[in-house]
Amino acid sequence: MQKEPLFLLVKATILFRDLLDRMMQKPAISIDKNGEILGYFQFWILAFLYACCMAIVLQKLVLPLLPDLHAGHGLMKNDAITFHKAAIVKSVQILEYGWSRWELFPQGFPANVGLLSILYTFFGPDPVLFVPINAGAHALGATVIYRLGNVILPGRRGQLGGLIAGILYLVFPTALHWYGQNHKDAFACAGLLLLLLSWLELSVRETISKREVFSSLICAFAGTLLLGLVRPHYPYILILALVMATAASAILFWGRDRRLPSLATMKGYAGVLMVLLAVGLFVSQFNTRTNVMSMDLTARLNFHESTKNWEWQSTNGVPSVVDEAFMRISALRSYFVGFGRKAGAQSEIDGDRQPENIFQAIAYGPRAVLVGLLAPFPSFWAEKTTLPRLMAAMETALWYLIAAGVLPLLLRRSTPHLMTGIVFCLILIGLLAYINPNIGTIYRQRYAFWMFILMCGAVGWTDVLSSTVLRFSKLRRVPSQLDSVVGEPIIREQKLEENLQKTNKVAASGAIAVVLTFVCFLGFFVRDLILINRLGISIQLDAFFTGTMVPMFIVTFIAMPMADSLMRPFVGFTYEQSEQRSAFIQHLLVLAVGVLGVIAILSVLLAPWFAQIVLGAGKQTDRVAETVVMLRWYAPIIVLSAWTVIGNAVLNAFHKSKYVASAQLIVPILTIVVIISVPVQYVTKAAVFGMLTGTFCNGLIVCYFAWREGVLVVPRWSSLWQNDLKQVFKHYARLVLAALLTAALIPLNYTFAGMQGEGAVSTWAFASKIVVFFTGLATFGVSAVVLPHFARLVNQGWHVQFRNQIFFMLLLGGWMGAALALVIFLFAEPMVGAVLSNKQFATNEIEHLATLVRIGALQLPFVIPGVLLVKAAAVTGGSLRMMIAAGLGFFSNLVANYLLVPYLGMIGVAVGALSAASLSAFCLLLLTHRRANLNMLEMLTIVVSWVVWCVVCVAIGSGAFTIILFGGAGIALLLWIQLQTWRVVG
Repeated sequence: MQKEPLFLLVKATILFRDLLDRMMQKPAISIDKNGEILGYFQFWILAFLYACCMAIVLQKLVLPLLPDLHAGHGLMKNDAITFHKAAIVKSVQILEYGWSRWELFPQGFPANVGLLSILYTFFGPDPVLFVPINAGAHALGATVIYRLGNVILPGRRGQLGGLIAGILYLVFPTALHWYGQNHKDAFACAGLLLLLLSWLELSVRETISKREVFSSLICAFAGTLLLGLVRPHYPYILILALVMATAASAILFWGRDRRLPSLATMKGYAGVLMVLLAVGLFVSQFNTRTNVMSMDLTARLNFHESTKNWEWQSTNGVPSVVDEAFMRISALRSYFVGFGRKAGAQSEIDGDRQPENIFQAIAYGPRAVLVGLLAPFPSFWAEKTTLPRLMAAMETALWYLIAAGVLPLLLRRSTPHLMTGIVFCLILIGLLAYINPNIGTIYRQRYAFWMFILMCGAVGWTDVLSSTVLRFSKLRRVPSQLDSVVGEPIIREQKLEENLQKTNKVAASGAIAVVLTFVCFLGFFVRDLILINRLGISIQLDAFFTGTMVPMFIVTFIAMPMADSLMRPFVGFTYEQSEQRSAFIQHLLVLAVGVLGVIAILSVLLAPWFAQIVLGAGKQTDRVAETVVMLRWYAPIIVLSAWTVIGNAVLNAFHKSKYVASAQLIVPILTIVVIISVPVQYVTKAAVFGMLTGTFCNGLIVCYFAWREGVLVVPRWSSLWQNDLKQVFKHYARLVLAALLTAALIPLNYTFAGMQGEGAVSTWAFASKIVVFFTGLATFGVSAVVLPHFARLVNQGWHVQFRNQIFFMLLLGGWMGAALALVIFLFAEPMVGAVLSNKQFATNEIEHLATLVRIGALQLPFVIPGVLLVKAAAVTGGSLRMMIAAGLGFFSNLVANYLLVPYLGMIGVAVGALSAASLSAFCLLLLTHRRANLNMLEMLTIVVSWVVWCVVCVAIGSGAFTIILFGGAGIALLLWIQLQTWRVVG
C-alpha cells in the first residue's frame, strides 16, 4: 500500500505527458524528430522546476527582506493576502462542519481560493503549498508559447522563435507577481493560450481529420476550463473576439487566396465555440459572485468626485444592444477610475478620458489599443522608481525590440492564421485597456496576448536573420571548399541550408544552456541570501566566502583551461576512432587529477598562509582559524573539478550542453537543501558539505552522459605519451598563464578600490557585478556551443566557413553586448535607486554609483567578441597570442589605475577596467586575425563597430533628443556597413 501514492504520481505524470503530446505534438505541420530542438514535455519540466524555485525564493527569502511589500506568510500586500484569508476561513468551516461547506467559488472569490482551501484543510495554511500548482500553470503557458512558434512559421525558424519567446514568458520577473503568489493569472494566461493554440491549429490545416479535430477540442476545453474557473465572464467575450478576428482575417486575405476554410475546419470552429459557450454556462451556475460585470454600476460610481457625475448618453439610430454594450464597458471604465483613485493607485493612465456616448468610445478605441500594447511608455519609466516598476520598464523596452519583428514577419510570411492571432490579441488588449485605465492591472491581464505578439516578433527576427545569413553566405565572393567538393550550385545551396539548420540547432541548444546556467547562478545567489539571513555579517560568513574563493580561483585558471586545450584534438577523432578518443580522455584525466591533486594538497598545507594574505588580519586569530578550516574542507573540490571540467568538455563537443547546464544545477540545489536542514551553528560546514556533495553528483551525472556518448571519463594510467596529449599540454601552460592574468584583474581592481577608503570595495563590487555576471554567461555559452563548433571547422579544413562564421559571430556579439549596454545606460540610475531603495544612500551617492555602472557597461560590446576571440585562438593554436593580449590588458589596467585613481577615485578604477577590456579585445583581434582569415577591412569594420557602439551608448545616455537621433542614425549606418562588408569582402 505504501507504493500507491508514488504509483499514482508516476501514472499522473505519464497521463499529463500524453495529454501535452496530444495537444501540442500532433501538429498540422510535423517536425522531424531529429530536428526537434527540445521536446514540449521536457520544456515543461524545466520550466516547472524554474518557476517552483523562483516562487519559493520570492516567498521565503525575498519578500521577508522587503517589509514595504510583505504582508506576511510570503505574500504581497494585494489580492494575495485577501485570497489567503478567504481560504483560511473556508478551511476552518470545512474542518468544523465537513466537506459539505466546500465551494469552488467560496464567498464569490475565483476558483483559486477554492483550491487553496482544499490544500489548507489537508496541510495547514501555508501559501507555499500552492506554488507547484501555480508554477505548473505558468510553465504550461510558456510551453504553449513555444509550440505556437511552429504554428505561426512551420520549421526550425519558427520553433527557435517560439523557444526564445517561451523562455522570456517564463523568466520575465514581473510574472512572479502572480505565479509566485496565490493569484489566478497564471491559470488565465495558460487557458487563453491553449484556446488560441486550438483555434490557430484549426486555421492552419488545409485538410483535417476527426482525430485532429478531437485533439483541438481537448485543447480548447482544457484552456476554456482553466480560464472560466478564474475569470468566469471571459468565455462569452472570447466567442465574440474569435469570430471578429477570424472574419477580419478572411476579409483581408480574400483578395489574395479567394477561398474559404474547409468544411471540417468550420466544424472545428463551431466545436470550439460550443465548448466556450458550454464552459461559460457551467461556471456561471456555480459562481454566485456579484462582480463588476453584473452589478448596477451607476449606483457604484461614487468612489471619487471625478466619476460620480458620469452619465451615459444614448445615441439615436444605434441598435440598443450595441449601445448597451458600449454603455457597460464605459461604465466599467469610470468605475475603475474612481476605485483606483480612492485606493491611491499610482499608475493611472488616461483616467480623465471617460467616454459618455458611443462616438467618444469609438474615438478612444485606437488610443486604448496603443495604451494596452505599449504601456508603460518611456516617459513613465523613470517616474517614482520602484523595483517592480523598473522591472516592468526593462521588460517593456525588450518587448519593443523583439515585437518590432512582427513587421518583417507580416511582410514576408503573412498568413490568415497569423493575422487571426494578432487581431484577436489586439481586440482583447484594447478592451482591457479601455475598461481599466491602470497600467499595473493592464500589464497583468494582457500578459498572454502581449507575449503572443512578442513570440511573433521573435519568429520574425529569426526568419530575417536566418535568411540574411544564408543570402550573404551565397553572395560572398570567396570560393568555398564546397565548390570543389560538390560542384553543382543547387547542391551547394542545399549544403548552405543544412549548415544554417545545424547552426540554428546549436544556437537553440546554447540558448537553453545559457538559461539553465542563469538559473544556476540564481541558485548560488539564493545560497548566499540564506547564509546572510541565517548568519548575518559574521566571522563564520567571512570565513566561508574566503575559504571558497581561494579554491575556486585556483579552479578558474588551472582547471578551466584544460577544456579549451583538449577540444580541438578531441573533436578530431572520427566515429571509428571511439576507442582512441576514450583513451585520450582517460590519459588526460590521469594527468589532470595528478596536477590538481598536488595543488589541493598544497592548498591544505598552505591554508594558514593563504588566509593571512587574503584577510590581511594577523591579529584576528579566530577569523583566520575559521577560514583555514573552511579552506581545508573545501580543497577536495579542486580535485573533483577534473571530472566536471573534462566531462563538460566531452559533452560540449557532442553538442550536449543542455546536459552540462542541467547537471550543474544539482550543486546549488543540494547546498540549499543542506543549509536549511541543519542548526545555525553548523550552517557553514553544511554549506561546504553541500557544495562538495553537489560537485561530486555533478561529476557523476556528467560522466554518465559522457559514457552514453561512448567516452569513459575515468583515469587510466598508461605508459604511452600520445601525440595528442603533447599538443594539449603544449598550449595548456600558456592558457593557464593567460587565464591567470585575466583572473588577476579582479583582485587588482579591488586593491585600488580599497585605497579609496571605507565602503569603496563594496561600491566597486556592486558596480562591477553586472559585467562579471554577463561575462560568466558569455563564457559558458561560447565554451559550451561555439568552441566545439569552431574546433570541428578547423579540423575539417573548412577555413572559409570558419572565417565567415567567426566574423558574423563577432558582429552579432557586438550587437548583443551593445543592446545590453544601451539598456543599462538608460536604466542605470533608476536601477541603482530601486535596488538601494531600502538603504540610507544620498542622491549624489546613487548618481555616483550609477556612473560607475554605466562606465562598466561600456565593456559589454567587447565582452562577447573578446570571449569568441579567446576561443578562436584556443582552437587555432594561438595560445601565445592569448597570453600576450591578456598581459597587455593587465598592464593597461595597472597603468590606468596608477595614473587615474589618484585624481578620479573610483571613476579611475572603472576607466582602468574599461581600458583593459578594450585593449585586450583589440590585441586579440590584431594577433589572431590571420589564423581566423580575417582581412583588414573586416578587422576595421569590427573595431569601428566597437567605437560606434560606445559613442552611441554615451549619446543615448545623455538624454538629448538631437543626440539620440544622431545615435539612431549611427546605428543604422553601422548596420549597413556591416552588411556590405559581409557581402563584398573576400
